[in-house]
Amino acid sequence: MSEQSIRKLKRRILLVSMLSFMTVMLIMGGFIFLLNLAFTRAETKHVLQYIAENDGAVPITEPESLPGVRGRFRNPAFYQDDDEKASRSDITSLLESLFRLGGGYSSPEFYYTTRYFAVLYDTEGVVEDVIVNHISSVDSDTALELAEQAGKRFFRFGSFGNYYYLRTNRTAGGTIVVYLDSTNQIFSNARLLYIALSFLFLGSLITFLIMRVMVIQLMKPEIRNAELQKQFLTNASHELKTPLAVIRANTELIEMTCGENEWTEATLRQVDRLQGLIDNLVRITRAQERDAEKDCQQVDMSAVVTETTESFRTVAEQAGDTLSVEVPADIRYYAEEGDLRQLVSILTDNAIKYCDEGGEIRIRLEAAGRRNRGIRLLVSNSYANGQNVDYDRFFERFYRADESHNTEKGGYGIGLSIAEQLVDRYHGTIRASWDQGLITFECQLP
Repeated sequence: MSEQSIRKLKRRILLVSMLSFMTVMLIMGGFIFLLNLAFTRAETKHVLQYIAENDGAVPITEPESLPGVRGRFRNPAFYQDDDEKASRSDITSLLESLFRLGGGYSSPEFYYTTRYFAVLYDTEGVVEDVIVNHISSVDSDTALELAEQAGKRFFRFGSFGNYYYLRTNRTAGGTIVVYLDSTNQIFSNARLLYIALSFLFLGSLITFLIMRVMVIQLMKPEIRNAELQKQFLTNASHELKTPLAVIRANTELIEMTCGENEWTEATLRQVDRLQGLIDNLVRITRAQERDAEKDCQQVDMSAVVTETTESFRTVAEQAGDTLSVEVPADIRYYAEEGDLRQLVSILTDNAIKYCDEGGEIRIRLEAAGRRNRGIRLLVSNSYANGQNVDYDRFFERFYRADESHNTEKGGYGIGLSIAEQLVDRYHGTIRASWDQGLITFECQLP
């Protein structure tokens, strides 16, 4: 795993962790807020219904009339007769007793603490009475105006500013509109929301700091392994060059003294092959270490593709293949020119090596991305037996679709891995696909 891959993995772990934490916190906080809001509305509706049932005139509840309570909060769920308890479900009773719904009006303080006003209408819709003696901020005219507005609304129960209203029928005939001042409840809900958001922000910050430290600790072995891998490749390439040089020198000396034969030729071919493999491994290591932004400049990508592919035309013709290049003029890209040339060379060389005999090789370059600031490079070749091939594995090092690992074509199985490293440096993507006897490698550089 390269250093760039490790950095990406760190960011992904942090991103997934933070998104997971914030999602859970938002769901839990939202659920608590909405549940509290629902309970507030339910409790308010209970109070409004209680006031409406008493025709807007709330009776004073004396402490002596509440056995065993003496002025404390009295929940009616604990003081219902057997018939009333039997008519209610156990779940409803449990919720009302747990969250104390509908019991506030049983307190002797209810008469003195409840701020409300009511407008009573007779059966003809004429105002019969206006009750405003339980609130100081609303006079009779304002109460009538608000009652008319409540009468025009579709819902019989709802909110209006800092008030909740209820429009319902009176037991004696006619209708009643009751407004309850719920400023404290509204402020409490808003305070709960602000507290939840504050804890979400603080919790996210703390979680980010903790996760950042944990991710660094968790990734230390990977970082160490990556460093050891690079060190091994560098040391191995250096150490292998000496015995290869000795083998080549001894083989060439044998040819000079005893003449060339099939054994010395095979030995020299394998020496060249090992030398190429070592060079490619070193190239991969250097590609991982280089800074993608250091040597970048505006590059004429059209010229790069045209010049690089033209150098392979003779090779393709010798193999009996047809090479066609479709490159529009003046397509530019901000990158290191050497990286782009190497990318085009790898894909073109791969297409020629694995093209069917007498097949066709197509190379196309086009502008892509937003405002044509990116490029798309497509390299295709004839490949009749590519229907049941796992193309996702083509970019693994030393992978070959031919399980026999036949080396007649001269490849090392790491060229596409190098191409992927080059594309990854510029935050691009590369993929292989097959359709109707044609395999295509598509590079998208944003």
